[in-house]
Amino acid sequence: MPRSRDGVSVSRIFRDYFRENPEFLTQASNVEIYDRFKQEHPEIELTKAVQGVCANIKSIERKKLKDNGGVLPDAPPRPRGRPAKTTAAPTTSTAVTPAAPKVSVAASASPKDALTALEEQIDDVLNIARNLDKTGLEDVIRHLRRARNLVSLKLDS
Repeated sequence: MPRSRDGVSVSRIFRDYFRENPEFLTQASNVEIYDRFKQEHPEIELTKAVQGVCANIKSIERKKLKDNGGVLPDAPPRPRGRPAKTTAAPTTSTAVTPAAPKVSVAASASPKDALTALEEQIDDVLNIARNLDKTGLEDVIRHLRRARNLVSLKLDS
């Protein structure tokens, strides 16, 4: 949007509005700003292009305020850090399958007890895989059976 004859651009007008009234930056609507613009500048028509200039300047001013460490007035505090992971529901089946029980083996337990617990956990996961989709997960089931058999061989030796 080019400057008008008096040398003041439309973007300068909106920038001044936002700097004079930073609470406008938190409002979802720009109606108050448009009303003020119409009152102060009746010679300039409020077209879609002018409204776009207003929206762009509002976005730029918000970004500048945040980048300079400023906080928008009446803005809720932003959470810090990485968002918590959300777990998605299983997409392959609508049936609820129980999770494999967590078996904790104390550090002082014998290796044989740890291997027995591991074998039981693999067996539980194997049963869950069979119940979910026996044909679709046949590779997984084959690998789980092999892992369980190898753990069983370790127990016997």
